Amino acid sequence: MSIRILALFLLTALATGCSKDSFSPAKDPSSDFVLKRYREFPGGQSTLDVERALNIDDATSFNAQIQIKDQNLVLTLGGRKVNTVEPKLSASIVFLRQTDISKIAGLYKFPDDLAKMDVYFLENTPTGFYGRSYPASGTIDIRYDATTKTWGGTITKLKYEIPFRADYNYEEMNGEFSHVKFIPQ
Repeated sequence: MSIRILALFLLTALATGCSKDSFSPAKDPSSDFVLKRYREFPGGQSTLDVERALNIDDATSFNAQIQIKDQNLVLTLGGRKVNTVEPKLSASIVFLRQTDISKIAGLYKFPDDLAKMDVYFLENTPTGFYGRSYPASGTIDIRYDATTKTWGGTITKLKYEIPFRADYNYEEMNGEFSHVKFIPQ
């Protein structure tokens, strides 16, 4: 008799554990990212600029997405003005001559992988936009999440050649991104 009571208890627990909510579709996660730029100046000062996804009304703007542009897959992190918020930093990771989304996962090392990928970092200043490309060193790790069907990854110690007449002597870019969707055109 005690085995039947135990079996009845287990069935009741399993039945109540499977609520109606478990069959409803999962909430679609919003894309997310953070970009960080660290600079050192000759006098010993340093700055850290941080740009984060705003997660405001995805219908009118985006935080991050992957699209095919000019026969390249482009993963864009930020860059559009939302309402009155003007982003300072944005990035575009361009998978050169690649349009097959299933082939972008992996670890990319610079400058070795410049034939496969370029990374554009853009800065919005009061005098205009300034872009950098062709990283001299650093890594980007791209991962696919089969559960959410989105992409994520990290940008680690990405460095570019210091521009002529720059007022800084060291610069490093880092970042993370998650839940980035492929948006077919």
